[in-house]
Amino acid sequence: VSKEDIYELFKDAYSESKLIAMADHIKNIPSNCKYMVATDGENIIGLCKIFNKENFNQLQSIYVLPSYQGQGIGRMFWSEALKFFDKNKKIIVQVATYNEKAIKFYESLGFKDNEKRFSEEKHRMPISKVLIPEMEMEVNFPI
Repeated sequence: VSKEDIYELFKDAYSESKLIAMADHIKNIPSNCKYMVATDGENIIGLCKIFNKENFNQLQSIYVLPSYQGQGIGRMFWSEALKFFDKNKKIIVQVATYNEKAIKFYESLGFKDNEKRFSEEKHRMPISKVLIPEMEMEVNFPI
């Protein structure tokens, strides 16, 4: 993934129409979804998004700025996610197959590779045309 791909992906992210749509979405978050934000003062240093879906719980994302990684922020998000998730359903996370650091982090939380591999067209990079390969990991309660 190139810098050009990232710039292209997010070039309109802060346009007025996108910000209005994002604000509307935040005001109307469905009850099966939760967003979490970690801050240091007024700076956002981490984000997490989780879902309680019909047949499973989904840890959609945990992002922590590199300079804050290793300080327990991801584990704090995980702890809060466990309070939200339905204890009768497995938890899945999807991660890029080459993201070894994230895979090791999820393994440290108890996730195991369930051997599912896929690539979705929505994850094709706009400039390089690279299609991000993903894998799925899962964990069951009790953790």
